[in-house]
Amino acid sequence: TLGVSTSRQDLGFGYRLGVNNQLLAKFGDGNQRVRLSGGLFHADQATALDTAFVGVPVLLPFNPAAQLNNYATDIGQSDYQFRHVFDIARGFSLAWGAELARERRVLNYVRTFDSAVTPLFPVRIQSDASRKFTSSDFYISGRGKVGDPLDLQVDLVRQRFLSSTRLVENIDLLGFGNVSNVTVVERVNLSDINLRLGARLVLAPGQQLRTVLQQWRRPVGIGSLGSADTVGIPVEDRLVDVGGLLKRARLQYDWQLGSQGFMQAFADHRDVRNLQSVTTPLFAVFGVTELDALRARKPVFGQAFDDLEDTPVFGKGKVSSVGLTANWLFNRQVSLAARYTLSTSSNFDAAFARARIPLIPRHFVNASLFWHVGARWLVSFSTNCRSSRFTDEANTNRLDSGCVFGVSSFWEADDKRWTVETGLANLRGNKNSGLERRPNALVHATYWF
Repeated sequence: TLGVSTSRQDLGFGYRLGVNNQLLAKFGDGNQRVRLSGGLFHADQATALDTAFVGVPVLLPFNPAAQLNNYATDIGQSDYQFRHVFDIARGFSLAWGAELARERRVLNYVRTFDSAVTPLFPVRIQSDASRKFTSSDFYISGRGKVGDPLDLQVDLVRQRFLSSTRLVENIDLLGFGNVSNVTVVERVNLSDINLRLGARLVLAPGQQLRTVLQQWRRPVGIGSLGSADTVGIPVEDRLVDVGGLLKRARLQYDWQLGSQGFMQAFADHRDVRNLQSVTTPLFAVFGVTELDALRARKPVFGQAFDDLEDTPVFGKGKVSSVGLTANWLFNRQVSLAARYTLSTSSNFDAAFARARIPLIPRHFVNASLFWHVGARWLVSFSTNCRSSRFTDEANTNRLDSGCVFGVSSFWEADDKRWTVETGLANLRGNKNSGLERRPNALVHATYWF
C-alpha cells in the first residue's frame, strides 16, 4: 500500500520603486509524507545479510523476496527570499538578493528477510534516519548589451551550506534478539563563492551563439527569485542533489529557419559533486522525489522531451553531451519536433571507477508529432529511443536499449479556466528497456480560480 500527501504554501509580493526598479520577496513552506508497505525484492540487502551471517551457515542464503513492514518519510521545507532588480544604464540591469532555506527529512524504514533454508528465524532490519539542511545565498547579477550583437551576463553568488545527519540501524534475529546496532553521525559545513558567466552573440538575423560557464551549489530553497539561467540557458538541476556542486560549460547554436523551422546544436559538459551520505540510498530506494513533487506539475506535453527517465542517484562524476534538435511547422495544424543526444559519462568515486552515471544513455532520440484537431484540442504522438544504460551507481542493473511510445491530448477552455490533459504512455515491446514495465494512463483536469 502506498500513501502520499503533499502541501505547499507561498506568499510573495512586489513593489515598484520606479521605472525598471522593483523589489520582490517570497516566503514559503511545504511538507511531504510518504507511507509504503507490502512486498519487497532487495537482492543487494539479501547478499549483505549472507555476508554478515556467514558464520551461521544454517541461515544461508537469505531470500531477496522480503516483507516491507514500513517505509515512512516526513519532509518539511521552508524558505525566505528577497530580490532587488533595477536598470543602471540603458541596456544594463543589476540585481541583488538573498535567500535562506531549511529542510528536515525523517525516515523510518523497516524490512524483514527470511532465510531460504530455515524461515523460522527471520531477520528484521530497522533504519531510522534524520537529515537537516540549511542553505544561505547572497548574490549579485549583472546583464547588459555590448553593442547590437553581444549580450553579457555575470552572476556572483556567495553560498553557505550546512548539513547534519544521524542514522541508527538495528538488526534483530527472531528468537535471539538484537545482533547489531550501528549509529552514524555526519556533519557538513561548506562555504564558497560561485561564478556564472555567459555571452550571447547574434551572428546573423535568426542565428545566435551562446556560451556559458556555470558553477552552482544547489540550495535547499524551491522556486528561487534569483537568476535561474545564464543568457537563456538554465542551470542543470537534474543531476545535482541538494548541497551538490555543479561545474558546467555549454556552447549552443540557435538557428531560426524562417517562420516554419528552428534548429539547435549544442555541446555540454557537466561535472557534478553530490554530497556523500550513508542515508542517500535509503531515501532514494523507492524513488522518493522529496519536495520536487511540490513544484508545478510537469505537463503531459513536456514529458516526451526528457532524456532522463528519473533522477540519477550518484556521488560524483561527469557527463559530456553533444546534440541536435529541430522543430518544423508544416501548417497551422501540424508540427514536428525531433532531438538526438550523444552522451558519455564516468564516475569519479574510487568505489565505482570507470562506471557510467546511472540512467544516462549513450544515444537518445525523440520524435514528436503535434496535431491541432480543432475545438481547442491538441493531440501528440511521441517516441523516445534510448541505448542501454544502468539504473544503479555500481552498474549492476542494466536496462536494454529500446523505444517507448505514447499518445496524449490537451484541451483548454475559451476563458482558460478549465484545462484537461489525457495520456497513454510507456507503450513498449521490451519490458526491460525502461524503469516502468507497464503502460500507464493519465487523466488530469484543472480549474483555475
